Amino acid sequence: MGRPEEAQGLLANQPQSMGGPNDGLNYATPVWRERVRRRLPFLNWRNCRMIFLGLLLLGVTIGFLVSSIGSVRDEKPKEPFTPPGSKVPAVGDPGTPDNGGDGDVPVTYPPYDDGGLEWERTHYCKKEKVNERETKFDVDFSRGRNLTFIQDIGKESGSHNQDVRVSGDVIFRRVGDGTPGPSIVLQTVTNDDLLSINVEWDGRIQELKVVVPRSVSWPDTKLWPCVHIRATVWVPAEGALDSLSVENVHLGILLLDNLAIELTDYARFRTVVGRIVAATNGKNKIEEMIHTAAPESFSLKSRYIEVKTTSASISGLWPLYDYLGIETISGTIRAGVEPKAVSETDPAPASLYVKSMSGTVEVWEPVHKAKGILAEQQAAQEGMSFISAEAVIPPRDYRVDVSSTSATIKGALAISSKTLLHTTSGKIAFDLLPVFDKSLAGSAAALAPKDMMQLETASTSGTTVLRILDPTWVDLEQGSYVPVGAVPAAPSPPSPPSPPSPPAPIDYIPIGDGDPYDLIRPNLPVTDDDATVSAAAA
Repeated sequence: MGRPEEAQGLLANQPQSMGGPNDGLNYATPVWRERVRRRLPFLNWRNCRMIFLGLLLLGVTIGFLVSSIGSVRDEKPKEPFTPPGSKVPAVGDPGTPDNGGDGDVPVTYPPYDDGGLEWERTHYCKKEKVNERETKFDVDFSRGRNLTFIQDIGKESGSHNQDVRVSGDVIFRRVGDGTPGPSIVLQTVTNDDLLSINVEWDGRIQELKVVVPRSVSWPDTKLWPCVHIRATVWVPAEGALDSLSVENVHLGILLLDNLAIELTDYARFRTVVGRIVAATNGKNKIEEMIHTAAPESFSLKSRYIEVKTTSASISGLWPLYDYLGIETISGTIRAGVEPKAVSETDPAPASLYVKSMSGTVEVWEPVHKAKGILAEQQAAQEGMSFISAEAVIPPRDYRVDVSSTSATIKGALAISSKTLLHTTSGKIAFDLLPVFDKSLAGSAAALAPKDMMQLETASTSGTTVLRILDPTWVDLEQGSYVPVGAVPAAPSPPSPPSPPSPPAPIDYIPIGDGDPYDLIRPNLPVTDDDATVSAAAA
């Protein structure tokens, strides 16, 4: 038999030129290629290229399908259809010892009372703690005084430098037994002598500025120069200021759940990469925290509150007096909002402004709890419920503006005169509770355009899911809810005018019908003039 290649003919199948020069090179096809061609006759360069392109297209398609299914699963709007109202404890209910519901104000917080400062990223920082310092600055918490805290970075200097890694928080908590008095306690620790922190305190205006070097000369390429800063602001129980301002580059801002402070003008919290959390104890989970009421020990009384970050998260429980602004560029917002009563001396709408460029937005108000309490009150003949609905969602004008560019926005909110829910490529999912003044009941046709209620949603490529709850009617002058039976019913529409009477029928006589002499009226008396005319004609 022999090998297959030995059975080939000695002469080529095509004519060969006998006059060309012989360069001595052998262009014979390799044996292995001939074997492959015989076994797989369809396998050529064109088919291989088509198979490769097909496999590549299949892989890309599978990747898109997997990513889209995952994103749909992650962004499925479950919350508006699982109302968190059942999770919200009533204000004044007995709580756990951690939140002060039993009447005792918590004083100890293990995450922040250990005294030692640790690196945020231990595997990146040089282990040694070279410089540990603690400085105290007395603060006057009284009317007419302000408090400002600033954490910044210095200018770039030198070459062959390594950026300094900064971590830590500015913590606001209440003064208690065994704690420092009204003051700011600044704790710093570094891992190298080259790291010098510049601290400036102006007691006249009560401004503390902490400046960390941007970079230092650093020979090590594996471990970083690190700084950890903890600034604890000890606030007395009856603390009051005109304004409070915190502006940080790296440090976070934590408002512990025993903080009680009143601000006349405003409260402003801003960071670049530091987180901002309100009403926390350092251990509670954010996803549970935003669906529960803040403990009685927490009180941030400010008609104007502004919270901003660049790339960090904003979370916790925030009060809404006259204005609450929460804004981030690339961070997430997961906030519980507790509306407060309108000011008796300077009434204003309750304006909620929430904005994010690319981070998910969750904003929850206890609207389901308010609806449940209101139903209990009406069923119990006014006021037999443990807590009034006015304490959960106070009767006032609510204005909402929530927007995002490329992220989902969702939650539960009270709305009144103006509501804007906008996103470009994200989803919208909200439960909305209308809170209307009783004077508007049944008078929609008589309202001027400027007094009409506005609800506007916009989404370019995302879905919109809204659930509008039954409206609640309030008496804004009395500051109370109105029972359903007391709301004036809509006036009945006026009766339509009666149609005009049809015109009288007109006799129709076809042409050619009847005697032409019928046009002469019968029984007319003949006069002398008529007789003369008849005789002359004859």
